[in-house]
Amino acid sequence: MIDEMHEGIWAAIAVAIIAVVLGLVGEGDYREARSQQQIYCDQVAAHQQSGGEFGWPDYRQSAAEECE
Repeated sequence: MIDEMHEGIWAAIAVAIIAVVLGLVGEGDYREARSQQQIYCDQVAAHQQSGGEFGWPDYRQSAAEECE
């Protein structure tokens, strides 16, 4: 009976650890995506302000929705 209880506790701990790790990885992915979006928006703005000399054109055609 006690061994079964310890087994259940270890299983619960393992599930909690996995959940925390996945949460941390997901947060890192989210931050990276936001960083890439900000770079894209900055480059599109530079392209528009420089008349196409600098930066990137809005090749995704999404700057109006994605960029502030």
